[in-house]
Amino acid sequence: MQRTRQNVSDSDGTLVVVFGHPTGGTARTVQFCRSMHKPHILVDAATMGLEEAVNNVVAFIRLHAVERLNVAGPRASGEPRGYAYARALVAGILRA
Repeated sequence: MQRTRQNVSDSDGTLVVVFGHPTGGTARTVQFCRSMHKPHILVDAATMGLEEAVNNVVAFIRLHAVERLNVAGPRASGEPRGYAYARALVAGILRA
């Protein structure tokens, strides 16, 4: 949990990829963001298409002048779709 807290602290904002409601360490990341008053955005990959997610995150980054983005989400063992979605999302953000 210390690494998770430090990642939130060291970033300008956090992108949290979820499939439904955040649980476990992902929920803890959101709690750290809130307690430290750090900007964060939740992307529900179960309901949001990739293009919409990219647009929302790019707007978030611009709005909060994020230079260091922390990307968080469930472990691959808990959500096998997470890695591929997060990778495609970050690639789309970088292209934008």
